[in-house]
Amino acid sequence: MMQFSDLQFTKSILKLFYGKYPDLGVDLISDIVEETLIVAHNLFFTRDFVEENKDLCLKCGFCCRELECDNFDGKECLDYVNRSKVCKDYPFYEIGLETGISLDVQCNYSFKLAEKVINNRLKPYVDLDLYEI
Repeated sequence: MMQFSDLQFTKSILKLFYGKYPDLGVDLISDIVEETLIVAHNLFFTRDFVEENKDLCLKCGFCCRELECDNFDGKECLDYVNRSKVCKDYPFYEIGLETGISLDVQCNYSFKLAEKVINNRLKPYVDLDLYEI
């Protein structure tokens, strides 16, 4: 079941791509965003994908606040190297057979991961002379 934060996240992603690629049409963008974030997110947001893209994380501390990390002083993680596994994995989650990323607008890392996947999925539809990816 989607939560309010998931809806806000999806709305923000849609707004970004409607503005970025207005000629692709709302239906195509909406379908790709829905499939990526809601229907089949476990296919796109794997543990490996999240690990391979750690450079997208700004280390803003959102995950520490969200997970109530003991090593968080309100601004940054005091022991980033030795943080717990759940902190290292964030925003990736694995609950039973379900996997994916936390969809919270306040997490720039999640947003950048989603943006990267959706950009790649839209590439075949984009005339590279018109848009810069």
